[in-house]
Amino acid sequence: MTLRFLRLGVVLQHHRSWWVLGLLLTTLASVADGAKYRQLRDDPTLLKRDRSFVTAVLLGRETLDSPEREKRFDTFYKRGLFAGMTQLDSVGELAQRRRDFLTQYLRRARDPAILRRVNGLALKAMAYLIRSNDFHPAVRFNAILILGQLDRIPAVEVGVEKRPPTPLPEALPVLFRFFNAEKMPDAIKVGALLGILRHARYGVIDDRDGIHAAKLLALLRADTPPPDRDPDAHVWMRRRAAEILGTMGQSGGNPQVVAALVALLGDRQTTLELRCTAASALGRLKVQSSTNTDPNVLAAGLAKLAFDVCELENEAITNRQELPSKRRVGYRLKAVAQGLAALEKIGTARHQAMAARVQTLVEETLEQFRRSNYTNEILQQDMQQLTTQVRTAITGKAASAAVRTAPAAAQPAAVDDADPFESL
Repeated sequence: MTLRFLRLGVVLQHHRSWWVLGLLLTTLASVADGAKYRQLRDDPTLLKRDRSFVTAVLLGRETLDSPEREKRFDTFYKRGLFAGMTQLDSVGELAQRRRDFLTQYLRRARDPAILRRVNGLALKAMAYLIRSNDFHPAVRFNAILILGQLDRIPAVEVGVEKRPPTPLPEALPVLFRFFNAEKMPDAIKVGALLGILRHARYGVIDDRDGIHAAKLLALLRADTPPPDRDPDAHVWMRRRAAEILGTMGQSGGNPQVVAALVALLGDRQTTLELRCTAASALGRLKVQSSTNTDPNVLAAGLAKLAFDVCELENEAITNRQELPSKRRVGYRLKAVAQGLAALEKIGTARHQAMAARVQTLVEETLEQFRRSNYTNEILQQDMQQLTTQVRTAITGKAASAAVRTAPAAAQPAAVDDADPFESL
């Protein structure tokens, strides 16, 4: 199950959209056409016959007060929902089936005991589907996505009791096991990364021994993708590894993690997206002085990233006659501002002053971008000025007259020997 069939690095940037996952499942289906895959024996009549009973149990109107009722309840999930997801004639419906399971037959459970029961059924069934090559690639990918969406406490999205979800702790080691498995297809690793990232965002990943960080770090450092992996997909996976490391509580004290993220900031051999993700991850880290991170190196990397964000837009305008994108520029500058939070923690007063200047500029720029009458056409006219403002915020030195009157011939502002940003 290679990822060469789809440029995941582009598509899965919006992995929270159901239609994107549906597109991926459809693509997986087309890749496997003509192959023979296993289908579990299902009973579609259960979905109609026992739907009301199962819903009543979930809502607390019925109880599982006998072995017969327990079997009826469990069979609905095993033979009705889960086995139905393995049928080859319904592969194109997997995204909808997954959503129905999560919203209608899992998260509606009001009794914690019933929720634990359904989670247990799903955890066992999905792990079984994922680890077997006998099942259709889309079936296995769908299963790993479900695994990452299981919750110990579902979210409350509206009302005074609004709260985020608490992911199912028992699912996390299973996700890591599939991510770490050497012979596991890349699509499964992608799904595992999505699940792990969700656990990192909404829960706490206990990695005091550093085992998980080591595996994620190996992916983050891998400049060259494996032979069968699309380069864009590889970048996407590295970005997710950076996000997870940035969200894990213990990573801020891991000098290898911090060093790897810092090294990416100024790496012009990689994509700007990966560099921005590394900056955001550094901003979320609780970087500790024990990592011996050089604030000058961190500052220089962030400065180079900020300048490149503007220069790449200018290049597109000049060489390819393309309009800049205020959404893209805003996202990238915001990532730089997030990375500066790490510099504020370990830097000197000079570094902190630079961070404050850039953050103020980014806030003002984003506020301007939010105005409906500020278009990409206006940004095209302002891009050189924004580039100059970024440089001024970084160096703390006003732009020269040559820069203001002849932006096409702009040169870096003069810096003294102690300035850590001269590498621009």
